[in-house]
Amino acid sequence: MSLDRWMEEEEKEFVSSTLLYNLYDKAKQYTKSFQKILNEEKNLIEEIYWNARDDVKKVKMRKFSEKIVAIDSSFEPIPMSLSIGKIAPIVIAYIIYPTNIKPEISVILSIPEELEEVSDISFMAKINELIVMKNVLEKIDVKDNIYAIIRDGEFPLNEIFFKPYYAKEREELMKILGKTYNLAKNKGIGLAGIVKRISTRHIAYKYLSKEEFKKICRKKYTLLNDYILADIILERGEYLLLGDYHDIIRYFELINPKNKTNLKKVKENIDEILPEVWNTNIVLYKPYSNMETPVKLLSYRLNIEKILEICISSTPDYPPYPDFMNIVDKVSMEYSRELKINDLFWLMLRKAFQEEEISILEIAGKTKNILKFSNIQKLELINRRLTRFIK
Repeated sequence: MSLDRWMEEEEKEFVSSTLLYNLYDKAKQYTKSFQKILNEEKNLIEEIYWNARDDVKKVKMRKFSEKIVAIDSSFEPIPMSLSIGKIAPIVIAYIIYPTNIKPEISVILSIPEELEEVSDISFMAKINELIVMKNVLEKIDVKDNIYAIIRDGEFPLNEIFFKPYYAKEREELMKILGKTYNLAKNKGIGLAGIVKRISTRHIAYKYLSKEEFKKICRKKYTLLNDYILADIILERGEYLLLGDYHDIIRYFELINPKNKTNLKKVKENIDEILPEVWNTNIVLYKPYSNMETPVKLLSYRLNIEKILEICISSTPDYPPYPDFMNIVDKVSMEYSRELKINDLFWLMLRKAFQEEEISILEIAGKTKNILKFSNIQKLELINRRLTRFIK
């Protein structure tokens, strides 16, 4: 029997017995746990449903002439064994929708001058998205008919409420946000963020008593999250306004009471430096698409019904998000995947280390290559790609 045939038979045997049995066993355990939580929270879900339905409104689909700038980023950490922090080339893309103008793409290396300053790649990607947002605002002319600039993710960033890795980074974030808000205000353009993966509990916070909500916050798992509740409460084309960012700070105080003192300082800091933050509206809506997936919209200086009409009217059946977000998401991801900038950077880093003669470490009579790949299969893939490229 050939090796391939043997592996195929072994795989069938494994899947048909061990794997499926274990998966089914885990599924049954989860189902029991889920049923228990559902029994505990069903009455609260119904209470929230009937209270929230009074505040639900409907949005109609329409043709629109307003243009949207959509921004997104993509990155892939370099799989090196060298532990010098989290570094990666970040691809940031923005598009103007609807238009035939070619998407703008930039590549940013999240590599600080000093390694002690190395931070989280995701946070650096967000910072650079804001810089692009600010730069776009500087270039926009009134005749461009831009109604809003929307990023894939929350806006403003939640990092303004929580201490990031370094205080200096938060200061930088506040500075960029301040310039962005001022430009948007002066040019009459709205700002927004669209959140696809919703994990907050704002609906429960809004419609439950303070004591009931505190009990929910103490639970490790609950069905009273915004995604599940919005899916139950909303029908296609409906939305629920949950309030503005004044409510956010009180929400954070309840879900994290130990951090209440720090949040008080944060609130004072925002009041002093960036009071515009509090004017951000929080909306959950459901498009007309067949999947009926709830989406969160965070908007600043935008007519809620108007921006929702644009979002819902531009949403296809799949993916169930506004087309401008689907396009910019694909542009940034495909560019990153096709060009493999992280692979190219690894090669340049290797070259730079070798030129400085520091790629080989000599310790205790041993020599080690400190630029080894931690993922050997990844290295083989790069070699194959380079071979094709050289040919």
